[in-house]
Parts: sequence; structure tokens; C-alpha cells
Amino acid sequence: MLLNQIHPNIVECGTDEAGRGCLCGPVTAAAVILPPDFKSDLLNDSKKLSRT
Repeated sequence: MLLNQIHPNIVECGTDEAGRGCLCGPVTAAAVILPPDFKSDLLNDSKKLSRT
């Protein structure tokens, strides 16, 4: 989540693909913006680096 550089009151939400090649058939997309301090044991960051 980033603050928009041109319009500082607008929040931008990015997306990522699954990396599985071409899509065939219907595609559904969704996005949600959570507060920076939001914590949940059910959600994690798949790109987060560990200390090791």
C-alpha cells in the first residue's frame, strides 16, 4: 500500500499475479486495504523475508 505521490490523500493498492502462465476462462479479482497496524494469524506476507 502506497500513498499516491501526486494526490497525497489517495491510497494505492497493488496486485500480483500467480505466475502460472496464460489464463483461460473467467477471472475474479479483489483487493482490500487494511490499516498498517492490522494483525491476524490467518494472514501472512508470502514475500516477507526471515532473519536467517
